[in-house]
Amino acid sequence: MRPALHWLYYVALAFKSADAALETAGAVLFFVHSAAGLRRLANRLTGSILGSDPDNAIALAVRHSFSHLSPRQRVFGALFLLGHGIIKTTVVVGLWMRWRWAARLAIVALAAFAAYEGWRGIHNGSVAYGAVAAIDIAAAGLVWNEFRRAGRKGAHARQ
Repeated sequence: MRPALHWLYYVALAFKSADAALETAGAVLFFVHSAAGLRRLANRLTGSILGSDPDNAIALAVRHSFSHLSPRQRVFGALFLLGHGIIKTTVVVGLWMRWRWAARLAIVALAAFAAYEGWRGIHNGSVAYGAVAAIDIAAAGLVWNEFRRAGRKGAHARQ
């Protein structure tokens, strides 16, 4: 039987795969829609939620964020999401292939994301940023553990 951390590593990879796909899809939405179109989409997606729960913090935050979206911010958002999507896709594919460079890149990228999220959490007073930073640190730990374990067992991890 394989250790629980080994299985958790693959669960984390599956979540990161889905995250990469969603970020890439979000980038496409930002590229193909105008700022006004994104505002309409956000209003449409949050309308039924706010209809049943007018104080829903997430739906209100989405609406607020998109209500002030400028064309320049839309382009930044598209490039930001596309960059994250490409980095995560590259890392996830490399980790599935068990390439050691992907483990190193994953740890560095996750640490950088966690540092940024931690900074944003402190700057904005957001607990959510802190939680996301903690998840990224845990994911980096899982990657480190998996490749350390593979190295000890003489596994076929590729350079």
